[in-house]
Amino acid sequence: MGAANRLDDKKPITKFDDFRLFKTIAKETAEGSNFTMCHTATFEGADPLPGVKKTCFCEDRPVYAPNLCADDGEDCVCSGYVTYGKKFSAAKKVLDFKAHVEAGNFAVAEVKEGTKSLSCAADAFGGVDPVGAEKEVPKACFCDQRKKMFNRDSLKSIQELWKAKNAIAASSGSIASTGKVLDEVKAEIKTKTDEWAQTVEAQETERKVATEALEAQKKCVLQAKEAAKRYKLE
Repeated sequence: MGAANRLDDKKPITKFDDFRLFKTIAKETAEGSNFTMCHTATFEGADPLPGVKKTCFCEDRPVYAPNLCADDGEDCVCSGYVTYGKKFSAAKKVLDFKAHVEAGNFAVAEVKEGTKSLSCAADAFGGVDPVGAEKEVPKACFCDQRKKMFNRDSLKSIQELWKAKNAIAASSGSIASTGKVLDEVKAEIKTKTDEWAQTVEAQETERKVATEALEAQKKCVLQAKEAAKRYKLE
């Protein structure tokens, strides 16, 4: 509320920018209200310009959005819900809340009653790291002070989603670990098989050599017997 006419040339004020050139008072209307009386009573009796004709201008209520409250590792001063996710876009620009959420993975936690802050770190979000393997990606937190963006049900759903993701990751890790063990067992079996094959081959070679030596000995004995027979005949 302020002057209806300019205080310098007394012309009617029709533009908000001109209205703000002179002393004014303001009050935020109740959320959901479509009108308010342009009267000093609305402003609890306050009068910016006593004795001057008044008028009121309506300024659009700022669009509510959670605010960036902390970088990774800092404390987020907040009494509502806190999100934890990427801080920068691919172009290295600081994300606003909408882009922060649309960037993909983010975790949400509610600030405990009686406290006024939450640590912007994985431990405060059930150990969830929203960027996973992207360890070098800077993270940040946003405060939904008015609890407009989430509720208890959505909070629970997001937390259960992360539990499921972590369970899948753990299972994948177990499968990968089991696969590695199997590969090691297979490699060991192959090594043992190769060693056994080499041993059998060596034994076969030795047997062959021994057989050939025995045959040679037999041949020598036969030749000696033949020679002895001829000697007796002579």
